Amino acid sequence: MALLVRGRTRCVVCDRVVEDSDAAIALPAFVRDRTSELFRFSDGILHTACLETDSLAQRAARLAQETIDRLGPGSRSCEVCGEEVRDPDDYLTLGFLSDEAGSPASSLNWLQFHRSHLHLWEHLQAAIETLESLSVDKGWCEEDTVALVRELRSHAW
Repeated sequence: MALLVRGRTRCVVCDRVVEDSDAAIALPAFVRDRTSELFRFSDGILHTACLETDSLAQRAARLAQETIDRLGPGSRSCEVCGEEVRDPDDYLTLGFLSDEAGSPASSLNWLQFHRSHLHLWEHLQAAIETLESLSVDKGWCEEDTVALVRELRSHAW
């Protein structure tokens, strides 16, 4: 979750400092794609008034909340076995990848797994190929996406 230091932190919409008297919200880090128009909201702080008047900020806030709802405790169902993932060391999520119409990454949004079951997932190789193509085609070269592909590859037997 973004860190708000009143009097120092800037709103991602208007770039003004969030003061002690300002109503503000913090969004979690929920966008992996640094080329996405939503990336600036990921792990960001917004004045509540800016959120209310900016449609892109509203979309980001909805997706951030959906990410929290889908990935929070009690919502961690393994895509392979359907059981809840209770052990944090055996948990992997693909998180939110894209909401672009027609993006192959959209079908991978919020998928969750027991790490120990990944090798059984019938779409593992296709998911790896999709994420690798995004890394090349869209410039997703940040460490997080590379690490995700590396993690998936380590389970592809």
